[in-house]
Formats: sequence, C-alpha cells, structure tokens
Amino acid sequence: TFTLPLMKWMRHPQWASRIQDTVLSPHALLHSHLDSTQTRSQVESYLHSTASGKNAWSLAQPVWMLLVLEEWLQRWLRA
Repeated sequence: TFTLPLMKWMRHPQWASRIQDTVLSPHALLHSHLDSTQTRSQVESYLHSTASGKNAWSLAQPVWMLLVLEEWLQRWLRA
C-alpha cells in the first residue's frame, strides 16, 4: 500500500504555519462546529511530535482533515 507522507510534508515550516494560521485562527469557521480546545490539542500534538511511520499517520491525518474542513468552510460558507 501507498501512504502519503503527510507527516513529513506538513512539518515543513510553510505548511506548519499555514495549518496554525488556518485551523487555530480565532476567525476559523470550524470553531462553531468543533470543540476548539480539542482542535488546538490535536494540532499541538501533531506539531510537537517526533513520531514516524504509522504513529505519524495517526497524528497527521486528523490535522489534515481539520485543515481541509476549514478550507472548505471558508470557501462555501463565507462566500
């Protein structure tokens, strides 16, 4: 099977900044749909992790989903 190296990609400084700026923004629309404390915890766990392999995937996948969800909300609900 092929697994995307999200953990490696998303740790790149530009991606880490984009994730923080998008998902943790006080203006993020997902805060009205999800618990912002849990969201912050998930992102912080990911950003400070040194995990690799399957452990990395389990941390990166939810953060990727949060980023995609926020981008979707911004596009379709703010339009």
